[in-house]
Amino acid sequence: MNLKEFVCSSPTFNGFRCEIDMNFCENFEDIIKFFKENLLEVLIKNNFDNLAHKIKGIKNNEINIKGYEFNDILLAGRGEIFFINILI
Repeated sequence: MNLKEFVCSSPTFNGFRCEIDMNFCENFEDIIKFFKENLLEVLIKNNFDNLAHKIKGIKNNEINIKGYEFNDILLAGRGEIFFINILI
């Protein structure tokens, strides 16, 4: 496993954290897909229906990872944290 920690940076979902196994990611789009799915799962599980609806409506191009190249994330050490911005 090559787990990396991602933290959301947005007014609505600020601070949401999840780990993503980079062995299943080939690009930023894969990271964003896994992050969005993980967030949606947590929101649905905890009955945050309005927030889950917001996430379902967000297109992947409204979520970004700035300041990093994909290979930087892939090769980073275990303790490093990467920020994901959701543009809502």
